[in-house]
Amino acid sequence: MLTRLLEILVCPACLPREIGLELSVFEQQGDDVALGRLDCPACGQAYPIEDGLASLLPPQGHAPDAQSKYEQPRVTASYLWSHFADLRAAPESTAAHEALAAMFPQARAENELALDAGCAVGRMAFELAAKGYFAVGLDLSRAFAVAARDLARLRRLDYDEPVEGEITVGRTVALPERFPPGRAEFIQASVLAPPFRAGVFAALASCNILDKVPEPLSHLLELSRLAAPGAALVFADPFSWSEDCAPKHRWLGGTASATYDCRGIVNVGAILSGQGWRVDRDGFVWWKIRNHENHYELIRSLTLRATKQDAS
Repeated sequence: MLTRLLEILVCPACLPREIGLELSVFEQQGDDVALGRLDCPACGQAYPIEDGLASLLPPQGHAPDAQSKYEQPRVTASYLWSHFADLRAAPESTAAHEALAAMFPQARAENELALDAGCAVGRMAFELAAKGYFAVGLDLSRAFAVAARDLARLRRLDYDEPVEGEITVGRTVALPERFPPGRAEFIQASVLAPPFRAGVFAALASCNILDKVPEPLSHLLELSRLAAPGAALVFADPFSWSEDCAPKHRWLGGTASATYDCRGIVNVGAILSGQGWRVDRDGFVWWKIRNHENHYELIRSLTLRATKQDAS
């Protein structure tokens, strides 16, 4: 874990109180803590740092039952293809992440922070770093966070890409020069209890995560808590609601509810507006997940761009 994160980290178990964490270092290389522990002085919860990855999961947990599938190597390989295959002009790949990143403004200062909430294997965080931000990605999946952090540190990552059945082919993700080194960090954490101080992020991405969490509304409220005045938010989601991830009464659309409009994108826009965001652009992007050589999932995510208004 890069030590510069310490000043913005808080205990996720104590939220909404913002209790800073105390760092114990057991092994360190430069400004990167390879082995250590983060302790909360209020509740006593300890959060490990192992192989450089800080794990800041609240003890009560926020994982849906389906979460375990995101720890499987084949799923990590699918997301590595989805995030990075366009860099090698792979057949069937899309430029979805570049399209989403183009919705963000350039960073106004070198120290501005960006958050990739539900980062998977990290592409949007790297895109935000290329826009001049110091980007922080978080994901509930340890496998995803490890892959993203290894890629940030080593600039390349080898993996086995499924072809058919048990047959795989070796692939390498290599980061291009436009993704600057040392400008992205990744942690294991929940988008429902992101362990950061309020108002610290100038740019926030929530891409294809809302319909995968057990409390979708809480995720949107947390984005609002973390956003600095004037912050840019890019939101994308296909609204593939499922009771495997969230009980139906918590869906933000997809039902004939008396609480929400039946369409998720309408509700997200209304919720963000009620939290002090100005929604100024909408649209959609197509993207794909590759499960094996002959099986791709084509997905359309609806998008919003919003700007956080100054409360004053």
